[in-house]
Amino acid sequence: MMITRLFMGFEISQEYKSQLQQLPVEQVDFFIKDHPDYLQRCILDGVVYLGKFIGESLNIQSIEISRDHIISILKLLVPAFVYDSRSLIITTVVQDESRV
Repeated sequence: MMITRLFMGFEISQEYKSQLQQLPVEQVDFFIKDHPDYLQRCILDGVVYLGKFIGESLNIQSIEISRDHIISILKLLVPAFVYDSRSLIITTVVQDESRV
């Protein structure tokens, strides 16, 4: 069965990707996993995002909390990068229920 979930993420630019590739693999693996407690990669229309699945519905307060949480993890991962919270996207993603 397919379900629709909300994903909030940060687009991986070429500059960010370059900085990620300079990090030890262990450090990247510490923050990015296919698990809801970690950042996850999501590919939408060929663009790679790092973020989290944030539920099926949200209110403004939970959006702000999720945004701040994702930005804080991104800053731990690549502290030298200049983040802009406006660069986060929220979109729906249809997934097979067995992958949730």
